[in-house]
Amino acid sequence: MKQHFSPFLTDYDLANLNMRELYCKTIVNGQVKDPFSLLTLYTPDVKISPTYIQELYSLSRAKYARSLEEAKVAVTKQKEVIEKIEEFMEPLL
Repeated sequence: MKQHFSPFLTDYDLANLNMRELYCKTIVNGQVKDPFSLLTLYTPDVKISPTYIQELYSLSRAKYARSLEEAKVAVTKQKEVIEKIEEFMEPLL
């Protein structure tokens, strides 16, 4: 990142940013502008009940998870495909 912000910022500047501080470099009308510093707003953490989190987990698992047997079959098929691809690593022409 040093090369992107040189000569305006040093390694020390980039390594010693505080929480919610950042440097930004923009392009305006096709021209790169000098970097500038920003400070984001503090937003406190939202209180979420543990039961809501567990409900989200179970909904996600119901929609996206697969059984162990299904996962093993998928991995086996993928492994076979990879082995076939590795056999043809050299171009045919």
